[in-house]
Amino acid sequence: VKVLKTLGLSGLPVASLAKERRSKRTTERVFLPGRRNPLALAQDTSESLYLQRIRDEAHRFAIGYHRELRRKDAMKTGLEDVPGIGKKRQQALLDRFRTLKKIRAASTDELSEVIGENLARRLQDALKKRPAKKI
Repeated sequence: VKVLKTLGLSGLPVASLAKERRSKRTTERVFLPGRRNPLALAQDTSESLYLQRIRDEAHRFAIGYHRELRRKDAMKTGLEDVPGIGKKRQQALLDRFRTLKKIRAASTDELSEVIGENLARRLQDALKKRPAKKI
């Protein structure tokens, strides 16, 4: 609720759900702003099922988003952080050397055949400053 106020969205209706597992029968507790005690919803009511679907969709969306972030991070080589090396030059380097390890091991002359001498030096300097990425 504090975050919504900070964003100027204090008029939005909000609620939060929590599972209660004290007995064999699971109930959902609904927390509302300004209310001290949560509302208890029986498991199989249409209201409870509706709120559970909303929660499950929010969880699915958040999990998918974080998986995409991890996938993008895993695909990064570190080459894209070097000024002057875009997607095309990165691909040209990978086509020629096949792996980041081989790019790191390449001499300035070998790199300059693909990206030019000045950029080859900048790339080597940048790669020396950061540790090799462990996969």
